[in-house]
Amino acid sequence: MIEVIVVVVLLGIAAGVVLPRLVGSAVRQAELEAESLRVMLAQAAQREGLGGADVLIRFTPAENDPAAPGGRFEAFQRIEKSDTADPDQPEWVPARLIRPVVLTFTSVAGVAVNGLPARVGGIVEIPLGGGLDGTSSAGGDRAARPGVSVLLRRITASASFTDQGGELWQVDLPTGELTSRLARVSPTVGWRPGLGRAVDLDATGRRTQPW
Repeated sequence: MIEVIVVVVLLGIAAGVVLPRLVGSAVRQAELEAESLRVMLAQAAQREGLGGADVLIRFTPAENDPAAPGGRFEAFQRIEKSDTADPDQPEWVPARLIRPVVLTFTSVAGVAVNGLPARVGGIVEIPLGGGLDGTSSAGGDRAARPGVSVLLRRITASASFTDQGGELWQVDLPTGELTSRLARVSPTVGWRPGLGRAVDLDATGRRTQPW
């Protein structure tokens, strides 16, 4: 009987030491995923804002991509198709040098465009508009790039007294900026999608564009 009590005590001590480390490692892995998404959105903004390319962000949920437990974010770039091009050639191709983000430790709790929540029940596509000044390299008008906000939640198998789970991270790509932001979000505060700085339509030659 004493031996059984000793074994139970030792197992309890071991669990108290090992489990917090495992939980801490899982939280760190989830945070690294959120950081990867922040980098990807910044790279897409720079490709669009500095290079003048048409870029699209696509989120594919796990239901449509079994290889990604939490879904997948990818950046696509529009290609110019000549008259002699293959008619079956896709208009949008994966953006080179911008790595997709496969969510393994987190899932998408929300996506907002210009502060308005978007439905995440299926594939979500967010076109990024024109350059920082709202014009293309050819001088034509381009739509202002929308502000994008993504809320990620850590995936947990089950909640327990040692692992409550559900930590939240918010990734913001504000309108008109080339950098994105990452912040830990408190569940008690709630999600507040970032809009970024305002765009002066008069200064960018888009006085008649609705706002």
